[in-house]
Amino acid sequence: ALAKWRVVQAVKVLGADGNGTVSSIAQGLQWSAENGMDIANLSLGSPTGSPTLELAVNQATSAGVLVVAATGNNGSGTVSYPARYANALAVGATDQNDNRASFSQYGTGLDIVAPGVGVQSTYLQNQYASLSGTSMATPHVAGVAALVKEKNPTWSNVEIRQHLTNTATPLGNPTQYGSGLVNAEEAVR
Repeated sequence: ALAKWRVVQAVKVLGADGNGTVSSIAQGLQWSAENGMDIANLSLGSPTGSPTLELAVNQATSAGVLVVAATGNNGSGTVSYPARYANALAVGATDQNDNRASFSQYGTGLDIVAPGVGVQSTYLQNQYASLSGTSMATPHVAGVAALVKEKNPTWSNVEIRQHLTNTATPLGNPTQYGSGLVNAEEAVR
């Protein structure tokens, strides 16, 4: 279910080829903060950090935005940026058996996981496709965050983040799964 209280606003920060710049991502976060968005879904990532991007994540968080970011898809034990920043909620992917997806990046910066294999999604030219990646897992967490915000409209981004991790279903080693699998039922109970 989509939270009824808020419109989903697409903020384009990547080109048609899927590439973008730190500047465009930072500007998208700034726009989200300035326009009162509660949650920013960042289904994107880079192996390298940037002071500009970290500042944008920190400023958005200070403005009340919950920044939810994909950990990356190369299967390594290091979370990508911007998910690696402390103020981003880093989301990894699980498969249909609730195991860490083989491609999902993991490590000490991983906060939570969500389904990320074979997820039905919109696609190019008004089509649908079955897609896999941490970019498919991240919207699950952002969506549950929106449901939590709908139920608890006075909660801050920090409270929502803590609630999501507290209500996640533990799956094992925190470096592989963070706090566990996002659990919408528990989160909105």
